[in-house]
Amino acid sequence: MSLNYNKILYGGGIHREGTSKSRYDALAKKFRTIDLLETESSHKLLSKIKTRLLKNRYNSIDSEFKTQVKSVQYDLVWLDKPTRVSSECMKDVTQSNPRTIFVAHITDDIKTMVKYAPKLEDVLSYFDYVFTPNKFNIEEYPNIPLIYNELGYDAALYEFPTDRCKNPKSTVGFVGHYEFEYANTMLMLADKLLGSDFTLVVNGSGWWKCPKAWMHPKIKISYGWVDLKRLLTIYTQASAAMGLYSIVNRNRTSGRIFEISALGIPIITYGNSTIESAIGKNYIDLNLASNIDNLPSILSDKSYLQSLGINAYKHLVGAKCTWEDRVNEALEHIYFTENVSKSIESSL
Repeated sequence: MSLNYNKILYGGGIHREGTSKSRYDALAKKFRTIDLLETESSHKLLSKIKTRLLKNRYNSIDSEFKTQVKSVQYDLVWLDKPTRVSSECMKDVTQSNPRTIFVAHITDDIKTMVKYAPKLEDVLSYFDYVFTPNKFNIEEYPNIPLIYNELGYDAALYEFPTDRCKNPKSTVGFVGHYEFEYANTMLMLADKLLGSDFTLVVNGSGWWKCPKAWMHPKIKISYGWVDLKRLLTIYTQASAAMGLYSIVNRNRTSGRIFEISALGIPIITYGNSTIESAIGKNYIDLNLASNIDNLPSILSDKSYLQSLGINAYKHLVGAKCTWEDRVNEALEHIYFTENVSKSIESSL
């Protein structure tokens, strides 16, 4: 595949621990020169508060985006999570630049995103390609050119350790915000761990909403944002990690599943075909009642856990699930679609 694009614009956040930065890095590897329209990091608390209070009126990038696109004749414009650009702006720039390919990438359920970006559906309808891991949205929004593109991980941030902890702590780690279904799973497993040496270590925002969890003797909760260094410590010191995915976002997997597997940590999750395409059957499946009932015994089997972690990592590498792989998949789709279109036009 050879994309003869000389002028590329990327718009998105480049916070080092954000997935948008990983996709930017992947594009920068593919193209020698790429212009950057940076948006504010979504990890900053003040940014989150303002965004929720003012919704899409806050800190719009319309002016900067329009000026940038109109000053340079771009071959490709990639907007990552385009919640801060208006439909009016997209209509203007797409009509003014008919030869430019406009690409959007989103990682969340559109039905969830419209709560803080109510005009997102209209915005996305102006793009040529919109890549998403949510298969439900593809059926629900026929006016948006949605293409399936699964979640991934950054291999530069999540590396398999050659000196993997041989004597991990008697903990099961989880890093993520509070969700009702997450809490139900935690409480169910914590009850099974009563009488054992194991504890669930939960880190993330919103867990104050679940008193039963922070009062449970087998759950230890730390609140707030978790940076990468702390996250890696939580996972690499644990016997296993919870690889849960959001029911709210109607996901079939989550970024943490790829990241935990890249670290070689055994995963506990509700299995499905999407997960197995990435790591095979190398996980503790909560769909099986026997795994839930016998969880303390399973966590005590260090040899078994080690094999799960190593085999999941090997399968993950072979399945090509990095963000660089995902970006390449997206670019390949664009390349073949554009070339088919050109072939049809030339034959008419």
